[in-house]
Amino acid sequence: MTLQEWVQKTYGDRGATKAAEFLGYPYKTVMAWIHLIRFPRPKAQEVIKLKSNGQIDMEAWRTNYLAAEIKRKKS
Repeated sequence: MTLQEWVQKTYGDRGATKAAEFLGYPYKTVMAWIHLIRFPRPKAQEVIKLKSNGQIDMEAWRTNYLAAEIKRKKS
């Protein structure tokens, strides 16, 4: 499950604010993670894993982030 899927499943379609509050990170940071603009640092990754009860697949997320990064650089 991606972060975006987890947020939607846990908090609904517009639940990023609640998710950011629960995770303990700013809304803008969580939105940047959701939209694959930024990828969380190792400490934040651990917090996300723990607080999501391991539901978020960090390897798939990393792969998606890197694909988005490559696409941005080609544009």
